[in-house]
Amino acid sequence: MKKIQILNLDPEFQPFGEGIKFTSFIFPSGCEEHIKLTGGLSYELLITTRIRSSDDIMLLLMATDASKRSGASKIELFIPYFPYARQDRQMVKGEPLSLKVFADLVNSQKYSKVFIYDVHSETTLALVNNSVGIDNHDFVKEILNEKSNYYIVSPDAGSYKKIFSLYQHLNYTDEINANI
Repeated sequence: MKKIQILNLDPEFQPFGEGIKFTSFIFPSGCEEHIKLTGGLSYELLITTRIRSSDDIMLLLMATDASKRSGASKIELFIPYFPYARQDRQMVKGEPLSLKVFADLVNSQKYSKVFIYDVHSETTLALVNNSVGIDNHDFVKEILNEKSNYYIVSPDAGSYKKIFSLYQHLNYTDEINANI
C-alpha cells in the first residue's frame, strides 16, 4: 500500500505539506466548478480545505468525485472550520437546521475520517459521520501562559461544554462568563 497522498484545495493552506497537483476553474456560466487532478493517486488520500464560500463547497465535492474516479477509495477530509456549525439547532419555525444540512452533504461523500478543528459544539461531531474533533486546548494554553489577567467567555449555550473542557484543561479558577 502506498503512503497517504494529500490534495490541498486551497493553495494558501497546506498544513501537511505540498499536495498533488490539480487545475480548477469556474465555467463561463459563472456558477459551475470544475477540477482536474494532474497527479497520480494512491488508494489513500487526505483532502484539506478551508470553506469560505459555496464555490469552495462545490470544489470539495467535485474533488472528492474526481478522486474516487481516479482510484482513491479511502478518502479523509481535513476541514478546520466546519461551516454552518453555529446554527446547531433550529431556533424558530421556518428556519433550517443549517448544521444538519451541511453535515448531510459531507456524510454523502462517505469520507473514512473527517478531521474538524475546534468545533463550535459537540453537535457537529454527533452529526458528521467518522468525525474526529481536534481541540485547541494546548494552543490556548500556550497563548495564555504569558497572560495573568484574562476571562473565559462562552458565546452561547452550544459552546458551553467546549469552553468548560478548556476551563478544566487550563485549571482556570474564576467563573466562566456564559452568555446563555
